[in-house]
Amino acid sequence: MKSIKINFCFPNTTTKDKGVFIDSILKNTPFDLNCNYAGYKNKKELKENFLDRFDEKSIKYYKPLSPNKEKSCKKVIIKSIKQCHKLLPTVKKPISVFVFPWLPPFDKHDELMGRVTGFVPMGNVINIYIASEGFSLKSLHSTIIHEYNHALFFSYQPLLNPSLKSPKSTIGDILIWEGLAENFVESIMKKKSIISKSLTEKEARLALSKIGESLLIKIINDNSQIYENLFFGGKNYKKWTGYSLGYYIVKSFLQINKNLSWNKIIQTNPKEILDKSPFTKGRA
Repeated sequence: MKSIKINFCFPNTTTKDKGVFIDSILKNTPFDLNCNYAGYKNKKELKENFLDRFDEKSIKYYKPLSPNKEKSCKKVIIKSIKQCHKLLPTVKKPISVFVFPWLPPFDKHDELMGRVTGFVPMGNVINIYIASEGFSLKSLHSTIIHEYNHALFFSYQPLLNPSLKSPKSTIGDILIWEGLAENFVESIMKKKSIISKSLTEKEARLALSKIGESLLIKIINDNSQIYENLFFGGKNYKKWTGYSLGYYIVKSFLQINKNLSWNKIIQTNPKEILDKSPFTKGRA
């Protein structure tokens, strides 16, 4: 498939040293003219990302991904992106997917997510992190769909990407792009994801009332405590509140704009979606 490039970046190493382990991943991450180093400008920035993701104590649990598992993952990734492409074609650069290891310990939420997580560092790049063992292909499927939507969103809204040193994104913007991704998952998989179902509609309305003017707070490199509490739990917010609330806000917008294609929706300013969603006005 010409519109996708897949890179598995699992080093063949038995080291127990965090620095050596990260360097071995870097050696397995190819440079690409369309996305540099997995969406980062240089290896230094990519290394900084890894330093935050891997704990010294967890390195001992690392195992390379087996050839059979890599083959299964590649099949799911290609299938997922083909499904995405039918609803929302890539129009700029091909999608590049980099698959990296994700190490234990895993908490109950990690297990619910199938030991799979993802991140979009730039508009045409999807970084996937999976456990070498015990991961769910079904979770990989939904994660790719979710992150694909982000990749297209940031290709049209590059200044909002939180991976920038000075992003223009606010809490409200993040609610919208996560809501877009969750509704996109539902449109393909025909059911809500586990994070969309974190809140009932009533709970989502209550959460929205709590946020209030915080919708306008700008996020700097995802370090805002409000962001952390809202999306990952804390200070009176359930785990995944932001994802579920975003889902309801965007769902309400989509219901009154049924004629809009995903290609049009993804290019819509998130502030417009937030303002025009009946959910934010209590009419959903």
